[in-house]
Amino acid sequence: KRPIPNRCVPLYTRADRIANQMSAAASSSSADAAYAPVARAVEAMRQSLREAPERFAAASKDVGVLQKLLRNPADQPEEPRFRKLKLTNATVARVLATTGVREVLEACGFSADAEHLELRMEATDTAAVARLSSAAEAVEAAQRMLQELHWIATVRDEVPSLAARPWAADGAAHALVQACLAAVSAPASDPLALAAKIPWVRRLNRLMFSAELQECRSSLSPLASVAIVALQTTSLELIRVGARDVRSLVEVSQCLAQLWPPGEARTLDARLDFAFACMEAALPPAGEPLELRLRLVRRELLGSAIEALGAFSEMGVRCGVLKQPLTIEYVGEAGQDAGGLRRQFFDLFTAELPASRLWTHTDAGGLRPVDRAALTAEAAAQLRPHMEACGRVCGMALYQELHRRLGVRWEPEVFAGQPPSLLGDSFARYFLRAVRHDPPATLAELQAELRAECPDSAPDYRAGPEILTRSLRESGLEGQTFVRHVGGAEVPLVEGGAVRAVCDESKAEWLERMLRAELVDGVAAAAAHFRKGLVDAISPGHIDAADALTCRWTTPHFFLLTADELQAQWSGAAVSRSFVASCRATATVHPEVAQQAQWLWEVLDELDDAERARWFRFLTGSSRGPRGGANLRIGPRAGGDGAFPFAHACVSSLDLPSYSSRELLRERLGAAVKAAHDKFTDL
Repeated sequence: KRPIPNRCVPLYTRADRIANQMSAAASSSSADAAYAPVARAVEAMRQSLREAPERFAAASKDVGVLQKLLRNPADQPEEPRFRKLKLTNATVARVLATTGVREVLEACGFSADAEHLELRMEATDTAAVARLSSAAEAVEAAQRMLQELHWIATVRDEVPSLAARPWAADGAAHALVQACLAAVSAPASDPLALAAKIPWVRRLNRLMFSAELQECRSSLSPLASVAIVALQTTSLELIRVGARDVRSLVEVSQCLAQLWPPGEARTLDARLDFAFACMEAALPPAGEPLELRLRLVRRELLGSAIEALGAFSEMGVRCGVLKQPLTIEYVGEAGQDAGGLRRQFFDLFTAELPASRLWTHTDAGGLRPVDRAALTAEAAAQLRPHMEACGRVCGMALYQELHRRLGVRWEPEVFAGQPPSLLGDSFARYFLRAVRHDPPATLAELQAELRAECPDSAPDYRAGPEILTRSLRESGLEGQTFVRHVGGAEVPLVEGGAVRAVCDESKAEWLERMLRAELVDGVAAAAAHFRKGLVDAISPGHIDAADALTCRWTTPHFFLLTADELQAQWSGAAVSRSFVASCRATATVHPEVAQQAQWLWEVLDELDDAERARWFRFLTGSSRGPRGGANLRIGPRAGGDGAFPFAHACVSSLDLPSYSSRELLRERLGAAVKAAHDKFTDL
């Protein structure tokens, strides 16, 4: 072929392409043929070693040395000392005595004389280097196999029923997995039976998380559904005895999360059901004389609630008072709480948080604590009791949902129509991750969390890829230093940050430090106090909220749900047009007010989200909608054009007069909602 200038793209004929393909195939075939003896030697070594359980530990160590003997000349082919092995070296002599090792080395090109095994190859021999690398990988896999078989053999020796069987490497992993699942699945009717399961929990946890136990995990994979049920049973048993064995509960939870990962939509309902089953198992005995009643001041709901929650004794909290059904009373009001007042309390509590000096909204509307660096001394002094009370309220909301579910189970005719108790505002996702001991760690995660809290109409430039790909000049960021501005003050990101200029080389470091300070460090103290209050309410035992390992893995709503799923469980969804449409599709409407109901849906479609939220609070006690929609009932009310709509918030039912026009319905509905926006009033 004539030379092709560099500026041109080579255009090959069909014959050229076929010739190149044939050449590549021949080269590949040649390499495969050269490696075949190595593959046969490694496989022969594997087969000979896997049937000698008494040699597994020593053989695994020797095969590890063999891997190093092959890896060294592959990684540094120009180094002569890696190509010559002294036969008089004690380690080399021991390794060569292991069955199959010498054959592997010889297949890789090593040859023996009186004193050495020498690899005769040129440093530039890429084919030989590739062959050595492939051999080292195959030997590494053989070492992992031996490590796994050694663990299996050790477990067999500890279990008489397994030790009595003759050893066979084929099927050993499957037999151990079946024995493990059978032991963990066995019901524990007493503490001794539960204690007997614990060693098997340890083995199952190691089986799932040790890198070398690959065949065991392959055997477990088709039995995942069996393992999930077994682990659920054991988890509930551990919780029912007070979660005293925290280590075992952590290990069970880790296995569950691995087999049942959060974030999969198809398993969400089942994961939620189990999370609430764990909370039910942690309920105090039915005979305990505990009552959860909050007597609040309507005009000072937030302050009176925080004061009331702070008044519970530590002993009362430990005994489970915050896990009880909640009753709300307001000073000077005679209303009886059949569910509506309770839902209204959770709705209003979080909706009023931004009015305090300790919370603010992100650009997308999520609740987050005010940055620690921006707090006044007075506000900082209030941080702990305030955040602990907020955490307790959120934990109580989860337990009220449990009691609603239990009510549906035992008294469906009473509880089936009751919607869940939802918070009136949603938390920023990065704050929930901090609460869960799972803060964003990498720059990519930090940018993703910032993006999640920015509206599409006003994106934050720091959250996009352009800030990393463009120069500071192109981004208009020249002159930046390693400081951030909080509440009018400069806070250094590193020591001496005020005089350290940001350059293109340090831009990524500056951005990561900036976002970490804003999204993680700035809310860390608030998240810790919030978590303490939350764990007070929902912990299955005496769990240290500051301990990341035990707190995260003993709290089902932390390890079974993503931050988004937890956010939806607490706060539901905005009452949007699509949500109202889903309610309309499932609503039960009395024939007498079918026309008025039609007008009602039309009116709601014309309102904005804030107005629809006020209407939904009037109807259900909550300004946010539950996941999956709500089951509303619309019935008639006497009085005609002179009457107002009346809501039974406890059962999500609306009594609607037979208005003569759509305009009149809109006027009367607006007046009723306005009069009852923060209380229940019959006009």
